[in-house]
Parts: sequence; C-alpha cells; structure tokens
Amino acid sequence: MNVLVTGGAGYIGSHTCVELLNEGCGVVVIDNLCNSNPKSLDRVRELTGKDLHFYEGDVRDEALLRRIFAENEIDCVIHFAGLKAVGESVAQPWRYYDNNLNSTLVLTKVMEEVGCKKIIFSSSATVYSGDNEMPLRETSKTGNCTNPYGWTKYMTEQILFVMSFSFISRVKPLRSLPSPKSLPNRKFLRSLWFAAKYIMPAKRQTI
Repeated sequence: MNVLVTGGAGYIGSHTCVELLNEGCGVVVIDNLCNSNPKSLDRVRELTGKDLHFYEGDVRDEALLRRIFAENEIDCVIHFAGLKAVGESVAQPWRYYDNNLNSTLVLTKVMEEVGCKKIIFSSSATVYSGDNEMPLRETSKTGNCTNPYGWTKYMTEQILFVMSFSFISRVKPLRSLPSPKSLPNRKFLRSLWFAAKYIMPAKRQTI
C-alpha cells in the first residue's frame, strides 16, 4: 500500500512515516517546509533503512498534486499539512483559514479527479468545546472552539464528513491529545498506521 503523507516532514508526520515504512508501506511525502526541516526525512531513512519519495511544495498547488498522483500509485492519504500554533492563529486568523482549509479543499479536489477515496485526517483536541467536563472523551461535544486553529480543524472534519457522502468512501479523523513524553503519543501513531492498513474499509469513523 502506498500512502501520501502531507506535512510528512513535520514532527508527528515524520514519526508516522517511520511507522508506515517499518510496516512495509510505500511512503510519499509532500511538505512546503514552512515549519519543518527536510533533515527529519533523512533521519526517517536512517531509522528504517528504507527510502521514501519527497516533494517539496504546498498542498494548495493543484498542478504539483496532480503530478504526485500521476507519478505514484497512491492508495490512501494521511493529511497532516497545516499551520498549527494556537496563539499565532489568533493573531493571523485569515492565514490559518486560507492555509488549513484551502489545502484540504485542493487535496480532496485532486483526490476526486484521480479516484483516490481514502483519507486519514490529523485533527486535534482543540475541536472539542471549551465547556466539556474533563477528561475529554471521544463522545465529548465538539464545536464552540476557542481559537481559529481549532475552528480550522473542526471545519475540516465537517468538510470531509460531507464529502464522505459523495466521492470519499473512507474517512478517518484522528484527534490527538498532548503526549506527556517528548515523543508523539505512541498510541496515536499506531492508530494512524492501524487505520491506514486495517480499518479503512469502514466509513466515517473517528478514533
């Protein structure tokens, strides 16, 4: 199985690439490197002893996405790409809405054109309403977000949910919580790989 990882040079994205390669998946990465470093992908290659395909560019670039899908047989997309700082999103809301929402719209447009119908979206616990009781649960209320970053994640979930009734047949939004350790939450990474490999036949599930 070949997986396109958007934002794959980032912190969680690069760790996900390691998991995917170790499980025998082919990995293609697109990243504009605005908040990541290509050296992370060199480290991925060192850790796994395997290669991946890297395209430097923006997910909003339709022509580049079409070329990526034409040059690689993509079975599934894991969508990490996006701006990610809560405070910055408050100061620059237009930039966040433009980047995070339009990247998803362009990505899904090209996916529809080429017939790729599986997507895992890296969402966030910021989609949960601020008036929920703690600790948060999967069934906790979403919406009523407290910042533009959270709203872009929430709105992207809604966009993908609606598209799952048209051309996207398999959607998995995964909401991450902060890890108490220095590395990304291992359970979250394994959930990404497990969703990509085993439970993508199910529809509109959230883990």
